[in-house]
Amino acid sequence: MPRTPTAVRDLLLPAPPGSNPVGREAARADVMAVLPDPGPYRFTLLDAQVGSRDAVALLHDAVGRTLQAVPAAARMALVASFREPVADPALFDALVWGQVQALLQLDRLRYPRVASGQPDTVSLAGRCTRVTAWHAQAAPASRRAPYDTLVLVFAPAGLDGAVTGGSPAP
Repeated sequence: MPRTPTAVRDLLLPAPPGSNPVGREAARADVMAVLPDPGPYRFTLLDAQVGSRDAVALLHDAVGRTLQAVPAAARMALVASFREPVADPALFDALVWGQVQALLQLDRLRYPRVASGQPDTVSLAGRCTRVTAWHAQAAPASRRAPYDTLVLVFAPAGLDGAVTGGSPAP
């Protein structure tokens, strides 16, 4: 069941140039119906497969646009779903972590790294960030979503290691 909108929740990022906006709202509703509440979030549906070069660039752009839209002191999540599915859950896991590594390499060219006291977080866009992933055939069933999905939960700037609540750690 979809959650009640708040001032920040349920905002769709504008479609990236060259993407197909058809079905974005339906995809958002389907994905958010099964995810744990990430708190304030933005949703984007990417016309790519997780782990692809296109996905790295699109996701990095979505991170920047998401964080520009909120004050640095705010906790925020980016829910990024991918239109092109990966059939095998093991391949999906490998592609997700390859995607995260490529995103971190690109990110380090632009943002300072943030130290975190939590082993399940990364430094992304100058913020301590928790990354979780969902796949249609994931085990356990609690990690299944209708689209391949990454959830990035950004701690408020200056609060290293302070990503709490929202999505569970992988």
